Amino acid sequence: MRASKNILVILLSVVFIFPTLDTFAQKETNWWYFGNKAGLNFNIMTAGVPQALSNGSINTTEGCATISDANGGLLFYTDGIKVWDRNHNQMTNGFGMLGNPSSTQSGVIIPFPGNKNKFYVFTAAAIGTSNNGIKYSIVDMTLRSGMGDVISTSKNTNVFNPACERITATARTGGGYWVIAQEGSTAKYHAYAITSSGVSATAVTTTIGPVPSNINGIGYMKASPKGNKVGVCYYSTNGEAFIMDFDPRTGILSNVKKDGSTGSFYGLEFSGDGSKLYIATYSASSIYQFNANATTQAAFRLSRTTITTSGSIAVRAMQIGPDLKIYIASNSSSLAVIQNPNAQGAACSLSVSGPTIPTGGRVLLGLPTFIQTFFNPTTFSVKDACDKQWVKISVKDTGAVDSVFYNYGDTASSKNSSW
Repeated sequence: MRASKNILVILLSVVFIFPTLDTFAQKETNWWYFGNKAGLNFNIMTAGVPQALSNGSINTTEGCATISDANGGLLFYTDGIKVWDRNHNQMTNGFGMLGNPSSTQSGVIIPFPGNKNKFYVFTAAAIGTSNNGIKYSIVDMTLRSGMGDVISTSKNTNVFNPACERITATARTGGGYWVIAQEGSTAKYHAYAITSSGVSATAVTTTIGPVPSNINGIGYMKASPKGNKVGVCYYSTNGEAFIMDFDPRTGILSNVKKDGSTGSFYGLEFSGDGSKLYIATYSASSIYQFNANATTQAAFRLSRTTITTSGSIAVRAMQIGPDLKIYIASNSSSLAVIQNPNAQGAACSLSVSGPTIPTGGRVLLGLPTFIQTFFNPTTFSVKDACDKQWVKISVKDTGAVDSVFYNYGDTASSKNSSW
């Protein structure tokens, strides 16, 4: 995906028009595998619809994760228990991890900052199991002649336990990522910094929001593509849904705003520009849209708009795609789609008719979990913008960008592909 942005800076009544900055976003989210052998390939789009597949080896009711390389080539995928390579064969050591097919978000894959050959596979266990909590294992893509394998000595490295079934990841200001997970049956959220030094030994812990019962350990948690918000669903008959601010510099959550209603909330997702939050109760035929930028709980609740379709759909997981549409798991042979998630109300265009999985595969409850800022890779910082002086232009989210090409509008240009 290619994006460009013109930056207009006004300072002391003098207008400086900076050149177009062309960036080439990584395509780590271009392959999805989920459900029973189901998949999507966003490298091949027909009339705006990604290629639907049924050639996966995965068979998971809920959580899963997939990772591709910077050119959109499939690397591997996981259900949090097993890891399959790009040829859909199980990695030699790709077994015995402590996620669960009935964990809402049983895994998320994090590239090693500064090492493109290694990846962390974080797993989240299901509630009611042995309280295995959050673990990680390491995949090294140089093993097995480039097909990759789990490093046996890294498997199931403990992070913390017990934990809820939700986990999300986002870019960290200054480089690397945050992995955020919730402690079991408490309102404590742990944010672990992932840097070139590894996984931080100590989490940034915030106690915030409603305390979940055990069953409320189920339900999705997502960071926004901009990395400044986190939404959470509690699943039970009297569950809750809420949004919090997130500081990507410090890892601290704040300013919780609750929907105010109760229900079996399960799936949620942010729009690409971060302005809308979509949530729904399990098996709902409608979705609720909120203003994610509301500054007070009252304003957040008042912004609630019900989005419906002309046909009945079951709403389970919701996940933004590389095309910035939101795809909806509906426990059927196809996915529903929110075509224009940034738009207000019915203009967001919720459609029942999305990609249909070929015979042999099926959409179940879950969709892959990704680093959410992969869907917002082109965030720039402009500093020291004074006439006849050097201007510092940089990419804030280097964790989500493979390379940057700066076109200054004349014969000069530069490229940065090493962080």
